[in-house]
Amino acid sequence: MSVVQAPPLGDDDFALLIDGLGPFEPSPRLAVGVSGGADSLALTALADAWARNRGGAVLAVTVDHGLRPESGQEAAALGRQLSRLRIEHAVLRWQDAAAGSDLQARARAARHALLSDFCQARGILHLLLAHTADDQAETVLMRFAKGSGPDGLSGIPVVAERPHFRILRPLLQVTKARLEATCAQHGLTWASDPSNADQRYARGRLRAAHCLLAAEGLTADRLLDTAQRCGTVRAYLEREVAAVLGASVSLYPEGYAEIDRERLEAAPPPIRLAVLAAVIRTIGGQPYRPRQERMARLSQALSAEGFTGGRTLGGCRILMGRRLTICREGAAARDVRKAIPGGTVAWDGRFRVTVPPLPESGDMEVRKLGRAASAVGQGKLRPSLPWPVRTALPGLWRGDTLIAAPAPAKAHGRTAEGQMPDLECTFVPDHPLTSAPFPVVYAPGGII
Repeated sequence: MSVVQAPPLGDDDFALLIDGLGPFEPSPRLAVGVSGGADSLALTALADAWARNRGGAVLAVTVDHGLRPESGQEAAALGRQLSRLRIEHAVLRWQDAAAGSDLQARARAARHALLSDFCQARGILHLLLAHTADDQAETVLMRFAKGSGPDGLSGIPVVAERPHFRILRPLLQVTKARLEATCAQHGLTWASDPSNADQRYARGRLRAAHCLLAAEGLTADRLLDTAQRCGTVRAYLEREVAAVLGASVSLYPEGYAEIDRERLEAAPPPIRLAVLAAVIRTIGGQPYRPRQERMARLSQALSAEGFTGGRTLGGCRILMGRRLTICREGAAARDVRKAIPGGTVAWDGRFRVTVPPLPESGDMEVRKLGRAASAVGQGKLRPSLPWPVRTALPGLWRGDTLIAAPAPAKAHGRTAEGQMPDLECTFVPDHPLTSAPFPVVYAPGGII
C-alpha cells in the first residue's frame, strides 16, 4: 500500500458536510453502500461515528454482483473487517448477471433496485453513497464531451429523493486521497477495482488523461464549480417547468396525458421542450428523458402549420388534435409478468396491477391488451378512450386467452355472472411528472 500524503477527514469535517443534507430524525438510522473501496469504507466509518453520537446506527450494505468467482469471499472479508468496528453488514446478491447485454448498465440498475428494496423493507430513510469530488469532476467532463446542457453538467446530485427514502452523497467535495487517509487512520484495508483504470471505458480513459487535462485548466476544482453553477440554472428551470406542467398537463388513470397546446406554445422554447420531455418520460417509463436533438425535431414537427399526424419517441405515441395526447406506444409495452390470484405486480413502469382471486389454476401473466382491447366489454373502459391507449393497457392472460381486463377504480367489486373479471390497475409511474428542483448545496471553499 502506498504512503498516504493527504490528511484524513475528521469527524467534525464530516459533520459539517452531512448536517447540511438534513433534516434527520432523532436517533437516525443510515444505510451505507459499501463496495470495499477506500471511498465507501471511509464513508461507513465516518457515518457510523456521526450516527452513534446522535443515538443512531449505521447498516453497511454490499451488493455482490457475482461477476467474479471470488466476489463472495471478498464480501465476507469486508463484513469481518466492519464487524471489528461493530458495524452491522448485509450482503445483497444479484441473481441475473448472465442474462442480456450491456453488463455495466444492468449491474448498475440491479444495484440501485436491490438497495432500494432493502431500504424500503428495513424502513431506512437515508441511503449514503460514496461519490467523491473526483467522481463528480469525471461525470461533468464525460457529460460535457457528450454535449450535455445544464441538466447534465450539474453533475451528480448531493441529494436525490426516492419514494421511500433519500440518497445522500456527503463526500462530493472530498478527494479520494483524503478518504484513503481516513481509512488508514481507522486501520481499514481497502481494495482497488481494476476496472476503474480500464481504458475500454470512458472513465478509465479520462483518468489516464488527467494530468494533460489539468494542465489545460480542466481541473477538478473548475469542473465542480461548473457543476454548481449549472445546478443553479437547472434548479431555476425546473421550477419554471413545474409551473407549466401544472397549468397545461392532465394525467389520466389509464396511463396517458393530455397537454393544452395553447398554454404549451406560450412557454419559452427551452421550457416547452422540457415539459414535453418530462411527460414522455413519465408515460414511456424510460429511465432517461429523450435526447435534446430528438426533442427539438419533435417540437418543430408539432409547430409545423397543418401538421395533423403523429410521432413516436421515448416509448410513447404523440397524437395531434385540439389537445396533444401522449400515450404509451403499444409496440414498446413488452413487459410480461407472472401473476398469481390475489397478488400484485408492477407492470411496464406505469401500473400496479392487483390480480383478482380467481378459482382457476394454471399459469397466468400480466401483459398488454393489444388487439384484444376490442373484445373488452361495456363498462370496462371509457368509450372515449383513444384506441392506442386501450391497446397498451395491461390484461391478465392464460396463454392466448384474456381472462381479466382493466376497469375504472370505482367499478371494482363483485363481477356479474358470465362477465369478464375486473383487473385492478393503479397508475403509479416509475418517474413522476415533477419533483423537487435539483438540490444545490453551496460549498464554500470548494474541494476539501
